[in-house]
Amino acid sequence: MRSVHLVSKCLLVFLLLTAVNCSVTQKRYKVLKIFFDGVPDPAARESVEQKTGEGPGKETVTPRRKVRPQRVIKSSHPDFAGRTCDKCHNKSASNFLKAGKDKICFTCHDADEFEGKYAHGPVAVKACGTCHLPHESEYESLLKQKDARLCLECHLSADVAGNPRHQFNGAGPEEQVCTRCHLPHVSTSRFFLKTGEKGEG
Repeated sequence: MRSVHLVSKCLLVFLLLTAVNCSVTQKRYKVLKIFFDGVPDPAARESVEQKTGEGPGKETVTPRRKVRPQRVIKSSHPDFAGRTCDKCHNKSASNFLKAGKDKICFTCHDADEFEGKYAHGPVAVKACGTCHLPHESEYESLLKQKDARLCLECHLSADVAGNPRHQFNGAGPEEQVCTRCHLPHVSTSRFFLKTGEKGEG
């Protein structure tokens, strides 16, 4: 019981000393080091400041944290922008969706628009989150990445570049805009081509 009271008193002394002034003087250091481990010795700090030329009155260069570039949002889900979160999420538990991930998008979007002779893999299994973000994005149409970079997360760059029909004009596959020729969701055309090359898969 005495040890509990002693610890309480020590804690109170420490809090009072730090509340008055956060800096630890040599006198305070002698008292505090009796009760606490790791109290910085001001004498040691002064000696370092003298050696390095740093300290009060001296200009010091402090390392800065890396500043992330500001995100520029190019697309937002209308319900997210309008703060009508309850269209997708349960009010009682905000992280829970009202329907499964394979059904939630189709509570608003017409599922018939995503059915066709040829369906892109993620579309076929209704995994919209493979390519799209649910709330906001730095890219158009809530995409996770820009242009071919998104496609190349699944499609191999070497396979794309190896196809003789792809004319890259000196640029690599990652610099292309796949949707110039291909539809991203469904198509009646093989390889989701916008024109030509119709036929069976």
